[in-house]
Amino acid sequence: MKKGCRHRRCSEVKGYEIGSEVGFYYGCYMLWSEMIRTRPNELPARAEKSIKSLGNLIELYKLENSLDEKILMELQLIRAKFKVVTAILGQKHLVFNETTVLEHKNMSF
Repeated sequence: MKKGCRHRRCSEVKGYEIGSEVGFYYGCYMLWSEMIRTRPNELPARAEKSIKSLGNLIELYKLENSLDEKILMELQLIRAKFKVVTAILGQKHLVFNETTVLEHKNMSF
């Protein structure tokens, strides 16, 4: 296998990992946003601002093939904001874990 092909494969895997992680955060954001809309009294008052901020970071994040190092800094901001939200909500145990995501992906009902 050519060196360039290995690099390309590595980039594809890393892109998949980042996309999965951002998708996880987006799913959590969507759930919390729906709770704010339908059951606002069930979340701490200060959670709404942090949840909306997380959503803004996710929506501005560009999931595209880019060599820009800025995307890694932006991902770190998303991770940090996610940690803030989970701390406010008392859900510090809620973390992205690709193995767990893959296990649940194949779950059937």
